[in-house]
Parts: sequence; structure tokens; C-alpha cells
Amino acid sequence: MRLFRLTDVFVIFTLAAALPSAAFAQNKISDVCAGLDLLNRSVDRMMQAGKIRLRAEPVNSESGLRLEHVYQLHLACLEMLHDLEANARIGRIPPLVSSPPMFYQAEDVVALSQLMHKELKRPAWILWITKLPDEHAVLNDRTADDAFIEALRLFVRMNAITRQRHSTPDEAFAQLARAIVDAKAVLRHIDSAHRYRIDAPSKQEASVPADVFERCLALRGTLNQVAKDYGQKATPLPFQRSQTLSGEDIFVQTQIILAELNLLKLRAGTASATPLAVRVTGKTWTDVVNLALFLDYLIGQTNDLRQLVASEPSTQ
Repeated sequence: MRLFRLTDVFVIFTLAAALPSAAFAQNKISDVCAGLDLLNRSVDRMMQAGKIRLRAEPVNSESGLRLEHVYQLHLACLEMLHDLEANARIGRIPPLVSSPPMFYQAEDVVALSQLMHKELKRPAWILWITKLPDEHAVLNDRTADDAFIEALRLFVRMNAITRQRHSTPDEAFAQLARAIVDAKAVLRHIDSAHRYRIDAPSKQEASVPADVFERCLALRGTLNQVAKDYGQKATPLPFQRSQTLSGEDIFVQTQIILAELNLLKLRAGTASATPLAVRVTGKTWTDVVNLALFLDYLIGQTNDLRQLVASEPSTQ
């Protein structure tokens, strides 16, 4: 852009250049919503053919989320499709490998939707569905929050098709175990001497999903404080909470936490990839609470460890 000496003219030209890019970004998020909407309509068709009932549409209490959160929940839905294909003993693509931390763009989420829509055709054939919906709805002026709602709707549908497997303590525990690896990677990157503590407190009383949900929100609060310490914007906590909490609510929180840890790794400069989930059995909600307590304990040491390393004399 050509620069002018007159300040007012410069401001006018700058604003004129910025406005189209903002509208372009919003249109891109609308494409994300359209892709997720197509997936939801496709899964609805499969549920109808399989006579699977959806208990209720999800109630979203989140706001101020980013495309990283949308991508993480969408990725979980694709993994659920892989499970469905494995259980039906039909051909499937290999599971997606873990990737290094990155800022996800609208194109990344759209590509995930396209891949999943193509893969849905395999289990659809078993239900004698020869053609799934393939026309994208025309959506405009959508935000990342709108995209997250569509991803949440997709998660609930995929969970219904896979017989609520992602509503169990086992699955929540496996997801938080992934987050533990991420948190340790950040601490080890900050301090090569690995001087973080692992003597976290534990809870012995029996727990229910509501206890885990509260612990997840406390954990997100700790992540928000770390984000502020890095001079970054914090992600708002839910403005309202459901009266009846289930395992589905817990799983969604674990995906938000994983997305937040992805952002933390970027801030800390860690290139460590998030591992894939490892199946576990026999876990209880109390086990999940204790793992969340341990994760919170680890993340809470981030700023103190940074200050400790910064206070040491340079060896160079």
C-alpha cells in the first residue's frame, strides 16, 4: 500500500484495507460452520436409518472460544468415527497422528470436515444409505462460538452412535492423561533440570461428574492465569452451568483443556506433540478428579518455574 504523509489520509487507507480482511475471516468461519452443519445432517440421516435416538440437543454454556477449541473437539469426533469403523470391521483410514502445537485456521477445520464427510460414507453403506447429504448450507456472519456449537452437536451425535463410550470415566481419564504429558513437556522446556514437583494432593471421597466438572473449571482457571502471565488473552469460563452434568460434559471439558494446553505450548515455545489417547479400564470419577488435581498442580508451577530459571545467572 502506498504511504502518504497526511495522517488522516493514511488512517483512511489503513481502515479500508483492514475491513475486507475482517469480513474475509468471518466468511471463513462461516465455511467452518457450513462444513460442520453438513456433517450433522449426514449423521442425522444415519441415526434415522439405524433407529438411534438423540436424547436431547446439547446446551452450550461456552463463549469466547477459538478455532483451536473447535478443531480439538472436531478431531475427537473423527476419532469416534474411526472407532465406529473398527467395531463394524470395515476399512478405515489410519488414525490421525499427533501433531506439534499450532494455531489452527479455518482451513484446517474445513479440511477435517471434508475428510470426515468422506469417511462417513463407509458406515453409511452398512445402513443401506447410498447417498448422504452433500449440499452445504449458505451461512453468513458466523463466529468461532457458532462453530463450537456445531462441533458440540456433532460430538453428541457421534457419541450416540458409538453407544455413549465417550461418557465414561475411562475415556475422561485417558484424555486427561494426554494433558499430563503436555503439561510436563511445558515444564521441562522451561527448566531443563526438570525441577517441578509431583507431590499433588489427592481426594479419597467418591466423586460424581459434577465434581469432575468443577475441577475442570478450576483447572481452566489456572490455565487462564498462566496465559495472563504470558501476556495473552484468557479464555472465558462458562457463564452458566447445566443442572444435570454427565460424562459428555466432562469429555468436552477435557478437549477444551487440551486445546488450551496447545496454546500454552505455543506461548512457551514447546514443539512437543500431544500424544494419542491410550485406552484404560476400571477408572472411577474419583480417579478422574485426582488426575485433574495433579494436572492443575503441574500447570500451577509454570510461572514459579519461569521465575526460578530467570533468576539464575547465565552460564554463557
